[in-house]
Amino acid sequence: MSEKKGFFKRLAQGLSKTRDNIASSFDSIFSGFSGIDEDFYEELEEILIMSDMGIDTTMNIIEDLKKKVKENKIKEPEECRQLLIDSIKDQMRLEDSAYDFIDKKSVVLVIGVNGVGKTTSVGKLAASLKGQVKKVYYWQLRRHSVLERSNSSKNGQIVLGLISSVKQRVQILRLLYMMR
Repeated sequence: MSEKKGFFKRLAQGLSKTRDNIASSFDSIFSGFSGIDEDFYEELEEILIMSDMGIDTTMNIIEDLKKKVKENKIKEPEECRQLLIDSIKDQMRLEDSAYDFIDKKSVVLVIGVNGVGKTTSVGKLAASLKGQVKKVYYWQLRRHSVLERSNSSKNGQIVLGLISSVKQRVQILRLLYMMR
């Protein structure tokens, strides 16, 4: 009989699968294209978005990469691998005060559509904070309402409902914290 895995073991296993899939996608794009053209950039853009970079970050990375490829007169996809790595690192740099979790109790609210990697990102953040010997509490709130582009008043009501629900949960957490 197989051993039952805990949450963090399953999370680590899932994250390693995600990392391996993303790595193989990058490998295939650098070896699968004979030159750097618009198709190359579109494929790269798709991989970055699928790897939870987000649209704005992805577009910044692609624009930066295009600029560096042009400046360095690079013609082969494999030659721009390090440029891509450097561009991603530049986009991920944060100021020291960007997230001040060190001396403060903090609440992080993650909102997004299905399938964009919220759970993965929260798991990574929780693991990082636990590695810093922080207490991490998290819960998942599902709201089965669809935000509509054309109905902004309804969307506002949904968002206010979500915020109200989060505030209630924070109050419950405070109560539980005081009771311990």
